[in-house]
Amino acid sequence: MKFKVRLTALLLAALMLLPACANEDDTAKPTIQDETTAAATTPTEETKELTDAEKRALVPDDLPDINFDGREFNIICRNFCLYEFESEEESGDTIGDAVYRRNLKVEDRFGVEIITHGFGENITYNILGNMDKSIKANDNAYQLGAAYSYLGTTSAVNGGYVNWYDLDYINLDKPWWSKEYLEAASYDNVSFIANGDLSLLFNEVTLAMFFNKKIAEDFTLGNIYEIVSSGSWTLDKLSEHSKLVAEDLDGNSVMNTEDRVGLATNNCTHIDNFLFSSDITITERDENGYPVLVVNNETTVKLIETLKTLLENSPYNMINDDGMYALPDGMFANNQALYMTSWLGDASRYRDMEADFGIIPYPKFDENQENYATSFLDRTDFFVIPVTADLEYVPIITEAMAAESYKNVIPAFYDVALKTKYSRDNESQEMIDLILDNIKFDFAHIYSYSLGTGSVAPSMLPRETVKNRGAKNYSSLYASLEKRFSKNLEKLIEKFEKAMG
Repeated sequence: MKFKVRLTALLLAALMLLPACANEDDTAKPTIQDETTAAATTPTEETKELTDAEKRALVPDDLPDINFDGREFNIICRNFCLYEFESEEESGDTIGDAVYRRNLKVEDRFGVEIITHGFGENITYNILGNMDKSIKANDNAYQLGAAYSYLGTTSAVNGGYVNWYDLDYINLDKPWWSKEYLEAASYDNVSFIANGDLSLLFNEVTLAMFFNKKIAEDFTLGNIYEIVSSGSWTLDKLSEHSKLVAEDLDGNSVMNTEDRVGLATNNCTHIDNFLFSSDITITERDENGYPVLVVNNETTVKLIETLKTLLENSPYNMINDDGMYALPDGMFANNQALYMTSWLGDASRYRDMEADFGIIPYPKFDENQENYATSFLDRTDFFVIPVTADLEYVPIITEAMAAESYKNVIPAFYDVALKTKYSRDNESQEMIDLILDNIKFDFAHIYSYSLGTGSVAPSMLPRETVKNRGAKNYSSLYASLEKRFSKNLEKLIEKFEKAMG
């Protein structure tokens, strides 16, 4: 999919958000666009002082005035992400309190009771197995599902879930939905999954890099933020800095957890993100909207060779054999890595770190690349609504919860938790904006499990070739998998078309 600027990128200027949310059905009343335009042409102290929360509050959800007399609204999710959807009371926790207030507001407004059902002991649990049983039993046990992104896409196209484009009361042009994600996940104007601000994880697991300010200062590397802002933050610059700071501190001639490295990454999705940060597209749509694999090209080959030099064959950098973290516990806080791949929400682990750290995007492939880019970890949620749901009821509550998340929960995460508590300077805050404004979405990434061959999917090729798991190079690995990738893509489209009826 084309990786586009996400509509839900946080803290976009109100003048960009509000016109898209005009009330087109009420010509007698000034639209939001009219009001914003008037404010722009006749500035007042009041409009100048609007906070971000006040700007967000101006975006209407256009939902009807209706009371459901205490009806239950049941959400099913992994135990891992219960915190996104339930909070029993206000306790002083910024995120938890925002979730609590969101739920209470929706419950009071529509006369409903929001109930969350958590399943699974690990983050990879696929709750769609539970939903499928409920659908077959027609017991209406769950009205909304928040599923594990990586595994869940296979079940989402089994015919048990509704097309988000067909739902009344769901306005996918509103800023609380990721229009770009939906377009990337769609085939023939059909998507059984959606994403946006109703999921905290969708924002938390956006990939980024952290850098250790003390090491940067000790080695006079200059202002890292200015390097990023100038467009000079590239793989070559990353390699240059790594060589300058890496040192075999324990003197055993082997780089290990006792030494200082230039870059640390993990052997999984962190490596994969170099594909997205280099602005490489895995699939493109043909004239009929059919996704076609295009990842096997000259730029990808160059990237893989660069990564092999940077990571696999470099004495300056470290690949951590861990599916989640780039470094063993303590190394980054102990000033043993200049750069570390991570995700935005991981900043919370370093709030007590003595040395300062900053947050920046992954580097560009080279300076010819126009924009920085990134992607997200596949442990995020996506949302599904079962075909057994009451489609006069469920979309209204879903839209209301998404809107209130946009207006209250995400600002709590973004402004208070991430920007104020965890990031330590204004420049990091600007970098977070830059990162969230440039998330890429691709059909082959979203449906990677369905398109893959065992553990290998098109989006996973960087990790597979860098770790050299039996393949001499990228081209030979891709050649060995191309037929299976293409066949799996055909099967996935067939499932789409069957589910579409």
